[in-house]
Order: sequence, then structure tokens, then C-alpha cells
Amino acid sequence: MLSKTYNNITKRDFTLAFFRLFNTLQNEKRLTESEIRILTEYILLKGIENSNRFKKDNTNKVVENLKTYYDWSTNPNSLKVTMSTSLKRKGFIVVDSDRIKYVNPVIMKYLNKAYSSGNMEFNFNFKFEIKDDE
Repeated sequence: MLSKTYNNITKRDFTLAFFRLFNTLQNEKRLTESEIRILTEYILLKGIENSNRFKKDNTNKVVENLKTYYDWSTNPNSLKVTMSTSLKRKGFIVVDSDRIKYVNPVIMKYLNKAYSSGNMEFNFNFKFEIKDDE
């Protein structure tokens, strides 16, 4: 069994690690590192209702955070394209009937549980069915 413990990890570092680990379970809908960072910064916006998370003012704040935490210069239009194409197509952002964007509620359930409890333990089981090389 492999084991790793992270002590005193920030919400940002936890969220980045969460999505990187989540990627290991994905066959096709893997997030790029840029998508992980963008999604993380939207999720970590403080005092924002979920239905307002992807509004223009918040996108500007995410642009600032990407520069501050990752030294990554981008613009709101690039983020808008990433959200409306790849993150939506991959199922990480969902859009309701009123065209309001949300982070996938299943993902938010796990993240909110971790944030509120202050800890989270993940157990992964991988099963491989191996065949001979041809």
C-alpha cells in the first residue's frame, strides 16, 4: 500500500492536489494543469454564491490570482473560452436551464466536505486486467 500524508496544507494546495489525484482516475476527461489552476481559483473565491462564481468581476479576480500565485498572465476572454469549451465539455462546469454556470455539484460536495472538516482521506483502488503484448 502506498501512503502519503500532507500536514498543514492550504486550501489552494489541497484543491490543486485533489484535481491532480482526480486526474489519475480519468481515462479521457483529464484536466490540464492550466485548467486545474483556473478551476481551483474560481472555487477558492471567498464570499461568492455558487450561482455568481463565474460572473465577470469574479473572472477578473481569478486573472489576478493566477498572476499572483502562479506568475501566469492571462485575460478574462481566455478564461471564458476555457470555461465554455473544455471545462464544460469535460463535465467540471455544468450549466443550468437559466444558463448559469456552476462547478459540478458532485465535485463541490467532496471539496466542501474537506474544507468544512479540515481533513480528507482518499482511498483509491486500481484494478488492471493485463494482456500479453502483441
